[in-house]
Amino acid sequence: MEKPDNETRDAEAVGSGRDRPVSGANFAQFNPLAVYVVAFLCFAAFLAVSNGFRWDWIPEHVTPFYAMYYRQPPNIFFLFPVVFGALFIAMLVLVFKGKMRVRPGYLLCILVVCGTVLHLLVAMIDGGPEAISATFRRWDYEYFGDVPFVLNPIQFLRDYVDLMAHPRALSMHSRVHPPGPVLMLWFITLFTGRDPLAASMGSVAVSNLTIVPLYYFVRRVFGDKAALYSVLLYLFAPTVVMFTATSVDTFFCLFTAGSLCFFAAAMERDSRLSAALAGLSFALAILMSFNIGILGLFFAVVGVKYLANRENRAKTFQCLAIMAGVFILFHVLAFGVGYNVFDCFAQASAQLRTDVINQDLYTPRAPYIIWRLGTPIAVLFFAGIPVAGLFALWIRRGISGNNPLSTVRDGAAYYFGFLATLIVFDLLYFGRGEGERAWVFLLPFIITPAGALMAHRIAKPDAVLLWTLGVTFVQTFVMEALLFTYW
Repeated sequence: MEKPDNETRDAEAVGSGRDRPVSGANFAQFNPLAVYVVAFLCFAAFLAVSNGFRWDWIPEHVTPFYAMYYRQPPNIFFLFPVVFGALFIAMLVLVFKGKMRVRPGYLLCILVVCGTVLHLLVAMIDGGPEAISATFRRWDYEYFGDVPFVLNPIQFLRDYVDLMAHPRALSMHSRVHPPGPVLMLWFITLFTGRDPLAASMGSVAVSNLTIVPLYYFVRRVFGDKAALYSVLLYLFAPTVVMFTATSVDTFFCLFTAGSLCFFAAAMERDSRLSAALAGLSFALAILMSFNIGILGLFFAVVGVKYLANRENRAKTFQCLAIMAGVFILFHVLAFGVGYNVFDCFAQASAQLRTDVINQDLYTPRAPYIIWRLGTPIAVLFFAGIPVAGLFALWIRRGISGNNPLSTVRDGAAYYFGFLATLIVFDLLYFGRGEGERAWVFLLPFIITPAGALMAHRIAKPDAVLLWTLGVTFVQTFVMEALLFTYW
């Protein structure tokens, strides 16, 4: 059954903190400070043990991060993000106190702009404006160096696999990825030109559009307040702040969130149009990164759980069939213009195997099995210590059989979908290190449960959210000032 939307109520929810009820919920609250302190102590203990036992999973790096210790000397650029971050949070204070009444659509636009400015200012800590475009100037390594190959999208899709096979044609990252990132940058350069700084700033703005589909996905699954909290936690997450201005991998989140948004709408509203858009979004996501194919597991888990309900089985099956049909049709049409996704995957896999061999020869790392523990730790730390604590508590709630805080027909489906996707991707992820950046497209699976828990289980959640954002920003600032993360 479709749940009615009320724009007036939504606008009031942003200003007043009101929210629709969570079905079947027991409203036992908890102390967030205790959760955050425990999370901090866990991370601190792991880092202390790593240092004490001289674990060096990547030579000369801070275990378990793909980052080296590199203290940035204080400079004038330290001041700008601090001032703007304070103003950003002050604006949110006015919103939550109802002194600044903003409808959700307008607020999202404001947040995109504010998030873009904040991320650019934090990137400047590492050397001013030049630091923003540093990655885009690495022509031999990054996607931006491949933009000149694009005369038009059809031509580039047709030629891409041949370019991958040429040993010196594409950049290092393009050789192990589909053509989507380069096409996105080409599209951005239509507005910004080929200047690396302008293109980098444009990519930050586009990446931050992620909060729009993310907001509507979380609103449908966890409620209005949880949606607002989740996008704010996302904008302040260290991995987003530190990589949005320097790595186009954050593009992937936009397509992940879009796929989740339309999929949830299709499941809840039995909407054929939403199902078709979900299939299209998922197909475009695969065009960005083959890693995003793991979302298929999430869709399957939620879909099977919904199919178990006889009441809506026929409509659920119809939505899943439409989604799969549009996904397949997209790749059939792509094949028609000359792009073979299977050949592209084979080329990327071959290059990845070569890179792993070279990695073992020149910069040997800890075994694969060890990184199955290290990668999740790095991912959660870069998601933000408070978010990691809330996410762990959300998992515990589900294990103990409590309601997963959802407003949908089957909240358990999303709970199992989130966890299954994260666990299986960890087992399948070939990388030894670099997970804090490479996993960014799965950040919504960690952020949204944290936002839901904060919205529905904390006394005075607006106030707690504000100082949580402040604490997370301090963590991000310290990391940016002390770590060299390559991107």
